[in-house]
Parts: sequence; structure tokens; C-alpha cells
Amino acid sequence: MEALISQHIRQHTIVPGIIIKFVIAEGKGDLIPSGSTVELHLETYQSDSTLVSSETIFHTIIDHSLKSNRSSVDLALLTMRQDEEAWVKVSANKTVVNSKIWEDTWYKMIPLKYEPGSDLVFPAQIPFLREDIISHREGQVAKRVLCEGSSDLSTPESLITFNFEFRLTNGFLLQPSSSRTICLTRNLNPSFHRGMQMVLKTMRINEKAWVLIPEHLHYIENAKNCQVWAYVEVNGIEMNENIIYPQNESFLRQENLGDGVVKKVIKEGNGEKVPRGAKIWIKLEGRTEDGFEFQKPNTLVIGNEKMYSEAWILAFESMRKGEIAWVRAEKDRHIIGDYIDDTLWFKFEMQDYLLAKNIDPKSPFVDKIEFAKILLDDGNRLYSSKIYSESKTLYNRAYHLLTVKKAIFDEIPTEVKEKYFPVRIRAALNIAQISIVSAETMPNEPARLKYLDLAWDRCEEVIKYDPNNLKAHYRKATILQMKNDLPSAYEISKFLLKKYPENADVLKLHSNLERKLEPLKAKEKFMCKHIFEKWETEKEAEKLKQEENTRIKIKKHKKEWSQEDRRIIDEIKNQIENGEAVGTIDMSGDNCMLLEGSDSEGEESYESDN
Repeated sequence: MEALISQHIRQHTIVPGIIIKFVIAEGKGDLIPSGSTVELHLETYQSDSTLVSSETIFHTIIDHSLKSNRSSVDLALLTMRQDEEAWVKVSANKTVVNSKIWEDTWYKMIPLKYEPGSDLVFPAQIPFLREDIISHREGQVAKRVLCEGSSDLSTPESLITFNFEFRLTNGFLLQPSSSRTICLTRNLNPSFHRGMQMVLKTMRINEKAWVLIPEHLHYIENAKNCQVWAYVEVNGIEMNENIIYPQNESFLRQENLGDGVVKKVIKEGNGEKVPRGAKIWIKLEGRTEDGFEFQKPNTLVIGNEKMYSEAWILAFESMRKGEIAWVRAEKDRHIIGDYIDDTLWFKFEMQDYLLAKNIDPKSPFVDKIEFAKILLDDGNRLYSSKIYSESKTLYNRAYHLLTVKKAIFDEIPTEVKEKYFPVRIRAALNIAQISIVSAETMPNEPARLKYLDLAWDRCEEVIKYDPNNLKAHYRKATILQMKNDLPSAYEISKFLLKKYPENADVLKLHSNLERKLEPLKAKEKFMCKHIFEKWETEKEAEKLKQEENTRIKIKKHKKEWSQEDRRIIDEIKNQIENGEAVGTIDMSGDNCMLLEGSDSEGEESYESDN
């Protein structure tokens, strides 16, 4: 390559140590401006003078800060004139050609002609009415208002429709005008240009403005290292009429929890206050004072394994089961990172709680029975709150606590056994019920059947102790329904109806099963009728077939008659018609048989005169 550039007129360093231009022939006219479309003859060489490609292309110059695939070519073209001829050397860390990295790349470039970009607009030079600086903790943008708007400013969660386009500071069009509708949030949504969101919150309908956005507040990939101008025109704002301002919500009473934490009770709870250290199931919603919903309603399980804000802890310890309240937390009383400098409102609905309980494994068996009762009571309370996973755990703990080896059980006093059986039955029935509930939520059939089989086993165990137990039989019928065995479930319901004829649940079960079985009975009746009709049809068809076979045999027999037989028959017929004597006719053997087979309609049968 040294030989090729030895005759250059001048040398121009474009980027020190990276891009150097060696001019062979000067061009004419002005420098080619950014945004121009250039008809360019371009040859690409490796450092060992190997030609990689030679082509004439039409190339639009993009600003050097855009990191485009041809950034080296763009930088060189910005220093050239029409018809200029030059060699351009690009170091290895700047060039990728045909997906390969070369030690050095050389370009021979001749811009044959160019057309300046017709879309160049320099926003910085456009006159404006006023300029506003919009600040946010993430940065600031400058808004130059071209046309004032009307209407109110948008509120959090408003829908705003607008037109926009992006340009470089030198007027190059990055993104043509387009329209979009977004939901404004109180915090900047990372899914859209943050600088645009900042300015949209300050605009009204029909307002038009140019906005200068720094590089870290927009997401334009090929302009990520430079600031851009955005043209924004607001077409419509749809206000959120259902927004909630927590500080204005009606409440039953207000309670100061201390340290700037205030609770406004919407619905009173019942029972004791939540004890410290309890596991809590709570429904949570979060809003800012201007109504923005930063936390949608969600159910949380609060335990000791995580750190919680002071406001939350104070609120939990002041609440009872079923209580609903708004809790106000100032900026230094919560730990919500995106809103660390804001006053927030949390809506809590205390669904239930559970304080951990344990028993010494070496405790007397009678104490274990009493402890199992406590576990079952806690499980039932959580079950009524639809906290099924925890209630299942408690039921299983109680059941296994009451499981002992037969040798040990035989030594237990009778009065203790009398206490044991009711609790054991209760635990088994509860496991059956929670297993049925679990089966309803299983995503696949094997898991569903596994829970139903477990429930069935527990019901069978109860029936062993108490053959007429209503709940055990009722749950067996439920299991059979879930397995789609309606006839068997119906038999159980008939058994229960005899035992408990006035029980409302039994009557409802029996009625539902009868209603479900009606279509099956109608189908069975229809099938029986169809089978009988089919049998009658087949029987009639068989009879007709036999008659047809008989006729076929007769016809076949007739075809086998000889001419002599037919002559004798004709002779007999003539004698009968003429009244002649027939004593001379041979009536023996086959001739008599032939008369029996005559098929002449309306003729009298022949009888011999003895």
C-alpha cells in the first residue's frame, strides 16, 4: 500500500491514530454536508494490497457520532469534495469487513456527485415562544414551545396521544414523524424514551414544542452517544376518571401509629391483634398522593425472613383479621426505592395470620392429642380464609402427630383412646377435604388423581372407625363425581338419604346427581329402543331372506324340468279343459310331483280319481 499512496498530494488526519486520508486528486466545490446522498465509487483493500471489493454505491452520510456500520466512510466523506480522489487508512480496531476483522483496512474513495439532504431542519435555529427546563432526578430536558396548548395537564395513568419525530443537532432526520398513544405513569416507564415522558407531563392538547433530550434519556440505538431533538405535538389527553386519591378516601376512624405513620381504618377487623413474629397473609395496594397506582393489588405472605419498613411493621401489629385500612408513610418511613423521596399510601387487607407453634416430641400422648386439636383449629381458620397451602400443612402435622405404632397404641389407656378417635377422624376428614380442593387446581390428570386417591383413602379410614359418618360418605360421593363416576356417586347419595333424610346437604347432593343422571338415563332408554328396533328390523329382514331363498329354490327347480315333463303337463291341462278322461295319464312318481309345482295362476289343482 505504501507504493500506492506515494504520489499523494496531501495527508489529512481525520481521527488521530485511527483514520488517515491521503489525497491523490483534489475535488471541487464545498465540503459534502451531513445528510447528503452520495454516489460513491468505493474500493476496499487489505493491508497487503489484496482487493476485497469494488463497487459504486449510493450512500447517505450519517453523523459521525451515530456509530453506524460505515462510520469510517462517513467521517472521510465529511472531509471531501465532489470528484476528490483519496486513499483512507483505517486501523484494525475500527473496521469489520465481510464479518472479518482486518489488521488495517484501506479504502479508495471517489465521490462522483451528491445531493444535499432535503429534510434538514435545524431545531436550534427555529424561533419559539418560550423555553422551559424540565428537571427530574434522572436529568433534565429543555422544551421550546412553538404553539401553546389548551386543556388541563395530564394526571397519572392518563392516556396521551401525540405525534413526534427525532433529529440530530445538525438537522439529520433520525426517525420520521409517527403517532403514538401511551399511558403516563408517575415514575418514568423504561419501555419508552424517558425524556419524552418528562416533557409530555408538562404539555396540553394542541401544544407543539421542540425538546432537547440528552443521550441518557432516549433509546435511539444509532444515536445513543449524542443528544437529540424531538418534535412533539399533543393531539389528545384522556383523563383517568377512576383515579383514587387515598388521602381523600372516607374512613371509619384514624389512628396515629407514631413516627409519622397514620392509619385510616375503612373496615374493622375481629379477634386479637396480630402478634409480633406471626406469619401474615395480607392483600396490598400502593398509591402516591396524586393517585398513581405504583403497586397493583397483590396478596403477600409476610414472614420473618425479610426486612420490612417501619411503617409496615407498625401497621401489621395494629391490625386484626379482616381489617382494611389505608396507611400513610412519609418518605423516610418506607423502603420503596423508586419512590424513596415521596409520601406513599398503602392499602392493607389483613386476610389472616398464624403464630408458629411446636410441641416436644417426647410429650405424653394425651398432650399430643390436645396439640393436634390446636393445629386443626388453626388449619380450619386458614381454610376459611382460603389459605389452602398452609391449612394443608397444619392438617398433615396433626394427622402424623396422631400416627403411632400398633404396639404403642395398644398400651394407651382406654380413656385416652376415647379422646384420640374423634381427633383422628377429624384430621383424616380435613385432609380428605383439602385434597379435594387441591385436586381442583392441578394442571394435569396424574396429579389430580393422586390427590383424589389420597382423599378416598382418608374417607375409607374414617368409615372403618365410623361406618355411618356423613362427611366421609359425602366426600366419597364428591370424589366419584370428580372422577365422572356418577352412578356410583348416586348410590352413595341414596344411602345417605336413607340415613339422613332431612339433611340439606344430602338432599342437595341427591338432587344434583339425579339431574346429572337424567340425560344418561334418557340416553340409555334411547339406546335400548334403538337396539330393540334394530333387532326387529333384522328379524324381518331374515324372514324376507328365507322367503326369497324358497322362491329361488322353486324357480331353480322349474328350470330343471325337461321338455317331456312340460309336454305331459300341457297334455293334462288340455284334457281337463276338454273334459276328457284322465285315467290313461300316468300319475305315478315324478309326474304327480310336477303338478304340485305348477305356477299357472287361477288354475284348479289336479286330484287323481281313485
